[in-house]
Amino acid sequence: MCAMDARRQQIYNAVFRARGGALERLRPDRAVSLEEAAADVGEMDGPMTIVGDGAGLCFDFLTARGGECRLAPVHLRQQSAVGVAMAAWRRRGENLSAQELTPVYLRLSQAERERLAKGGRRGCRASPPPRPGPSRRRCRCAGR
Repeated sequence: MCAMDARRQQIYNAVFRARGGALERLRPDRAVSLEEAAADVGEMDGPMTIVGDGAGLCFDFLTARGGECRLAPVHLRQQSAVGVAMAAWRRRGENLSAQELTPVYLRLSQAERERLAKGGRRGCRASPPPRPGPSRRRCRCAGR
């Protein structure tokens, strides 16, 4: 189980089974409560190994509820940019530029959630997101 701390007793998570040096995906990338993660542990055969910056949080929660799980060794537990790049390269077999990489957002940011709760609009999808630096562009529908 991959577990990144998403705060508020939630994790960004995916579940895999390792067999013969290959990973088999059992759950999609998602944002779930620790309770939902506990249900996954209950469905698995044997102990589940937990990795990621939310591994300790997840492990404590799951073992307190009788979940059969273990932490990955410390030197393998944390995600890193190098590990992500190596996994992507193995999967695609080619180099990509930074402009070709696209993040996957599993939930709205806290600022967007708060703005929507106050009746505000969600960010425009017609314009690309602003790039860092002095030449930030505003959304074409700002102020409408």
